[in-house]
Amino acid sequence: MKKIIQFRWLLLIFLFLSIPAVAQSIGDVAGALFGGGMEITSIIRTICIIAGVALIFASLLQYKKHRNNPIEVPISTVLLSLIAGLALLALAFVPIQIPSSK
Repeated sequence: MKKIIQFRWLLLIFLFLSIPAVAQSIGDVAGALFGGGMEITSIIRTICIIAGVALIFASLLQYKKHRNNPIEVPISTVLLSLIAGLALLALAFVPIQIPSSK
């Protein structure tokens, strides 16, 4: 029982001592996120393109399954996947205006 209490105190002391290091790393992450706006937009655009192409490809595979067995995959699933893929592709090419700092 005494070892459990000692372990809890050691854990509590370790947590209190590591708070400044965690706060510093969180500050670094926040600075990187707010400082690099263009990098984030390029990452989001890349993710939209990859997800859009994947959804369009999945809709083609679902359409092939629908042709073989219409009960297994309804046409609405195929159309929703196709529309979602096209929407993600369109979203990737929407121009983004970044406000200039004065």
